[in-house]
Amino acid sequence: MAADDDYEGLGDLGTVVPVRQVRSGTRLTKRGRRIVVGAVVLVLVAILAVGGVAADKIFGGGSGGSGDYVGSGTGRVVVQVRAGDSTTDIGTTLVTDGVVKSVGAFVSAAAANARGGDIQPGYYALHAHMSGASAVTLLLTPSAVVQSRFTIPEGTSIAHVPAIISKGTGIPVAQLQAAIADPSALGLPSYAGGHVEGFLFPATYDVPPGTTATQVLQMMTARFAQAATATDLVTGAAALKLTPLQVVTIASIIQRESASAADGPKVARVFYNRLAAGMPLGSEFTVAYTGDDASSPYDTYTHTGIPPGPYDSPGQTALDAALHPATGTYLFFVTLPKEGTEFVDTESQFFALQAQCRSEGGCNS
Repeated sequence: MAADDDYEGLGDLGTVVPVRQVRSGTRLTKRGRRIVVGAVVLVLVAILAVGGVAADKIFGGGSGGSGDYVGSGTGRVVVQVRAGDSTTDIGTTLVTDGVVKSVGAFVSAAAANARGGDIQPGYYALHAHMSGASAVTLLLTPSAVVQSRFTIPEGTSIAHVPAIISKGTGIPVAQLQAAIADPSALGLPSYAGGHVEGFLFPATYDVPPGTTATQVLQMMTARFAQAATATDLVTGAAALKLTPLQVVTIASIIQRESASAADGPKVARVFYNRLAAGMPLGSEFTVAYTGDDASSPYDTYTHTGIPPGPYDSPGQTALDAALHPATGTYLFFVTLPKEGTEFVDTESQFFALQAQCRSEGGCNS
């Protein structure tokens, strides 16, 4: 037998038998197996080492470990926390944006903070290379919220809308005016007939960073569409034998003429009764909108019928009132300083109410 032969076991007669005499094909010797196993172990160690680096980068451990930065970071990084995000989701966003070193560091810091579960959706101004604890603290600090919000009050004329939006968002007024001048890009309903006035719904809007003037206005027309669906505007207008645009126009008048939400349906009834009687609507607010131009169709003291479009931004309550007027034969109303709004049927009653209003210090007395 050769000196380098490997041996395995005993033969039937107790004779040592060379392994090569009983192995066949490519089956490995013990030495071969040891070599292969060793190679596999080395490969696995290498994979685990590489994987460990990646895992440490994403899920690396506690605040003092290699998976965390030290300090409050530098620069400015705007990040978004989305509605429904878990702590892990937020941590993943922060790692992707270069704010924290690992998801694990952030999750651990959030768990250690009594308010760690109170982080709200929104945009936040953070820093690059922050510790997990610093990131959690800043996300819970109101001053870190990137504020971009504006509120359009009900009854606001379009002439004032750009300035309100600009103050809240920083978008230049000129850009907003240019966007308003291009109605085709704003997502208006077809029945708006190109009228932007009346379709920029009055509400509070949160605007993400980088939103353009056109996109802001599209948010507002989309919000109008929600209100129109909620009130079933198209079907309701047809039931009144009016177009949706006419209903929105009536709603814009109701918005300014009503002293309270409860008055809206009765104010609507007054205007519908006047239309049916062929009387001018007689709204002082539409007259003011014309700039005292008696030739304007918005001069509802001179002209009969519904003006060609809204003259302010009616809210949900005014739209509801326009679609669901009260019953009654009212043709006039006066809002008294003490008693509130009174609704009457005759001109003589109306004059008496005006005199009472003046005696109480109202009605431009």
